[in-house]
Amino acid sequence: MWYDVLALATKRMKSVVILCLFVVLAMAVAGPAGQYTDRYDSINIDEIIGNRRLLIPYVHCLLDQGKCTPEGKELKSHIKEALENNCAKCTPPQRTRSRQVIGHLINHEPTFWNELCQKYDPTRKYTRKYEEELRTIAAMNTLTVACLLAAMAIATAMPSPSETYTDRFDNIDLDEIIGNRRLLVPYIHCVLDKGKCTPDGKELKSHIAEAIENDCAKCTEVQRKGTRKVLGHLINNEQEFWDELTARYDPEHKYSVKYENELRTSKSKMNTFLMVCLLALVAAVSADQYTDRYDNVDLDEILSNRRLLVPYLNCILEEGKCSPDGKELKSHIKEALENNCAHIKEALENNCGKCTETQKSGSRKVIGHLINNEKEYWGKLTAKYDPERKYVTKMKVLVCFLLALVIIAQARSNRKYTSRYDNIDLDDVLANRRLLVSYIKCLLDLGKCSSEGKELKSHINDALEDNCAQCTDVQKSGFRRVIGHLINHEKDYWGKLTAKYDPERKYVLKYERDLREISA
Repeated sequence: MWYDVLALATKRMKSVVILCLFVVLAMAVAGPAGQYTDRYDSINIDEIIGNRRLLIPYVHCLLDQGKCTPEGKELKSHIKEALENNCAKCTPPQRTRSRQVIGHLINHEPTFWNELCQKYDPTRKYTRKYEEELRTIAAMNTLTVACLLAAMAIATAMPSPSETYTDRFDNIDLDEIIGNRRLLVPYIHCVLDKGKCTPDGKELKSHIAEAIENDCAKCTEVQRKGTRKVLGHLINNEQEFWDELTARYDPEHKYSVKYENELRTSKSKMNTFLMVCLLALVAAVSADQYTDRYDNVDLDEILSNRRLLVPYLNCILEEGKCSPDGKELKSHIKEALENNCAHIKEALENNCGKCTETQKSGSRKVIGHLINNEKEYWGKLTAKYDPERKYVTKMKVLVCFLLALVIIAQARSNRKYTSRYDNIDLDDVLANRRLLVSYIKCLLDLGKCSSEGKELKSHINDALEDNCAQCTDVQKSGFRRVIGHLINHEKDYWGKLTAKYDPERKYVLKYERDLREISA
């Protein structure tokens, strides 16, 4: 069903050559003090590198395989000089961008890079230096290096037992890294001795076993949380690689089984926020004590994710559209209130007497969070479901709400859109406008629909309104890329699609603001 959504994906981070030497070698028109002109220093290299359609004509120009613009002709006349003198006449911005572009070409456009080298430096006298240096820089900037540098926290020097690993990678955006499989896989191959390693990759490998065995004892707090996030991603989304890693670094499953039990539970039992809250809070009543099987849920991580919480609150308050889960949730809340929440009445009356210590602590934490950080929603919930405030002093409304969520969570282990189209090459689809337009016409009821197209149409509104909450990580990334492509390159069709699916522009404005900024 997401064939179409994924099929629309935008072309970002796929190629580079375009401005590769355009800004990199800085189009020399000799300026003051023998420097190249700085009139192109304001060019947005990230945008150029991300648009392969613009990039290829420049590469073809440099390779004498296509027409050249006046700027292209000038660029060609200065490439050799810039290579041979290490960009001596470049301005500081040009030197920085040169390394950025060359690094991108080396790591992501090896075919074009080799052709350019063959033409402008056939003996590799000058380019070899860039290749050695910039392959390392690329490693520092991407994926598992960050992933496990932040997660497993490898140290630049082996610390003593009282020290922690370096924190210089603690500000890395792990969510962005984990979401980019194209960058992740090469690092996993390094760790598994299936591919080349950067210096950082070699160091990472030397510390993995220690970090696993001592439960990340030398990690900072940020690194511990990052470790759990990365391991959870591998366990739940890269099972084959996870199996290979454990076979290599923990063949007896002495240490990894703990992570599997904890992190696979958190994925399968409570994949959406509030569900975890309740599961950890209320659990279910057994003869003498409530079950403790959800006591290992990380409530702090859950409570920090407002994006998942607010749609559920808006649903039960009838202030927003409900997903199928939300509708079910509302029906359970009403039923629970009408029968005086019989299943948890005992827990309320005896002040959670059968709760485990973890559940008591978690209950107070969640309730405190709502009271202190979601005052408006807390007031609305009590006004709607307990206007006489008969139960609120004993957190009745909240517990009823949580109980309903428990029922939903147990009924739906991990509802997501199908992932069977996640491996589609979105760049190829976006490059073929004829194919793209046929899908758009399907969505606009202007042409025939494939079976995938029909299914896609049925989910567009939900995906827009709940910010793709039921999408996989790959789909979320593709969703934004496709929308960005439509906004910036298919304005007419984007206008028609918004007129059909969001005529009040209630949801698309956010995307237009965010993704136009990215493009600009």
